[in-house]
Amino acid sequence: MTMNSDRHQIYNHWVDELATISDEEFFPLLKQFLDLLIKENPTKIEILQKQIDADNNRRAQYIDKAVKGLERLLEEVETEAKREKIGPLPEIDNYKLVKKGEIRTSESLPDTLYHAIRLTIESNWSEGKFRKLENLMRVNENLWYLDFDKVCKSYPSYKLFKDMEYASNQEYKDKPWGAFRYLLWAISFFADVTPKEASDFVRPDIIGKLKRLILYLLTPEDNLYLDELELTDNSSRRAYEKKWDVLQAIWDVYESHSRPESILVPVVRLTIKGRDVQLIDGIIEGLRKDSLFQKWDRKDRWYNLEFINHERLPRAYQETGNTYKKFATTYQERSERDETVDTQAAQNIPRCVIEKGIGYLKFGKYGSKKKIGNAKNSRPFQFLQATIDPIGVFKSVDAVFTIIWREKDSQDPMLTNPSTAKARRVEIIKNSAIKELQKGSKLGGKIKFEFNQSETQVRAFLVE
Repeated sequence: MTMNSDRHQIYNHWVDELATISDEEFFPLLKQFLDLLIKENPTKIEILQKQIDADNNRRAQYIDKAVKGLERLLEEVETEAKREKIGPLPEIDNYKLVKKGEIRTSESLPDTLYHAIRLTIESNWSEGKFRKLENLMRVNENLWYLDFDKVCKSYPSYKLFKDMEYASNQEYKDKPWGAFRYLLWAISFFADVTPKEASDFVRPDIIGKLKRLILYLLTPEDNLYLDELELTDNSSRRAYEKKWDVLQAIWDVYESHSRPESILVPVVRLTIKGRDVQLIDGIIEGLRKDSLFQKWDRKDRWYNLEFINHERLPRAYQETGNTYKKFATTYQERSERDETVDTQAAQNIPRCVIEKGIGYLKFGKYGSKKKIGNAKNSRPFQFLQATIDPIGVFKSVDAVFTIIWREKDSQDPMLTNPSTAKARRVEIIKNSAIKELQKGSKLGGKIKFEFNQSETQVRAFLVE
């Protein structure tokens, strides 16, 4: 079988239109095109949706545990704030609105909560507040900040969530269902937030994900790799296990009798692992509908299968066996990954280390070190240190600039002028920190930086 050339040309035409259309029309046309893809490819879209649902269910469990863990810390923060008469608490109020769904954000709920707690504590620390939480803080040149590692040690469910999220994104970033989920999210999120700016910013990524989805949808079923199936779905794995067990019993009798036209399979060979005959009846009927044989009935201790298809039965036996082995392997790998998620994810997590007064960047515990600069007076190193803990989370420009502040900045007229201070802080971060980090191969091409639209927040993120 070959790819449908007519549909391929039509889909490519739509993609070309999306690449050149105006910003105002980009998201409406994208939604129209995605609706067309869903309508014309219901079977494959259903497979992708099952994979998304399975992953969402798994992520939801980690998110729920992480939020419950961090909300114990939130309760401590609110108790201390009430005792010390601190208020209002805008970051915490914002988190609660996000949790209720009244504010939308691209950040995960656990990260939003962590960010709210961190900003609340740090913004009041210089006034002598929240000293009861000093065990979670770290100091750098007399500047105190909430320490990610200490929080994770005290509230491990958040660390498990971060590690799961990172490992999952790395594992599935190139999968068709990942592209499909991103497109569904982009349409609902960016189009409602800032259509023009979002179109400028995410259009290339959307086009790339769209091409990946189209390639999957146009690939004939016979040419699809097994790993495009919902191999992470436990219900599908169990269903294949039952089918595979039945086929093995049928195959043993079929082969031992030199592949006859009809066979008698003992009921006891099929009703294993606590399965009753009603369940086996359903599986046998499914095999008949797949044309492996024409008739069957169950009498006493035997299943009688008649008019066996000598071409389809061997092929179904081999294909089902291969698919189940894929399920079993994926399940085992997922189980092992869940059990060792800390170790596996940590291999790729960037971290800053200090040795003999010099600051280095390394990936994972055993990664090679990249020298960044003096740990005490290097703006690039201290900026990197402030933005990768944790990676991918937006930090306020004010908080980051406080960490990289130098004595000479007190003499900068643009920083002392309220009307220009904000822009000047951003300028210094861009020129004195980010540009310096981007020189040479300090970051190994793995880390980039970005500001939010209003340039009030900045983050480091891993390059896919």
